[in-house]
Amino acid sequence: MIDLTYDVHIPILLVYFAREKKPTGLIFHAPSLILTMPKDKNPYIGFKVNSVSPLEEFVIERFIMKGKTKTRKIAKKLKALGIKYRQGLPKSNFAIKDRNLVTSQNPYSGKAFNRLFLAVLSEYMERDMK
Repeated sequence: MIDLTYDVHIPILLVYFAREKKPTGLIFHAPSLILTMPKDKNPYIGFKVNSVSPLEEFVIERFIMKGKTKTRKIAKKLKALGIKYRQGLPKSNFAIKDRNLVTSQNPYSGKAFNRLFLAVLSEYMERDMK
């Protein structure tokens, strides 16, 4: 995830997917990639988005990654950008679908993410078939 925040193609890809209403899934820390786009060109402003919760981020950074991460306070930064950040309880199976974007909170969110992403894929396929 850290490498992707420096990839110049990520903002281009995300803008394209949003403009074309293509199914987009961002899990765990990946919603922080929304922060790679400037506010005036960010198609996700106003979307409901989920990411790793502040508590989970703290535990991961402090105890698993030993405090050596470069991306911090993802929820706070998403909110400051104009994203409607939501979270579930720590270690919960929590994901959010808003239009073509599905985001999830943590490794325990697989079932919720898969259900919602399948719905987005189905909607996209139905729309594409018309």
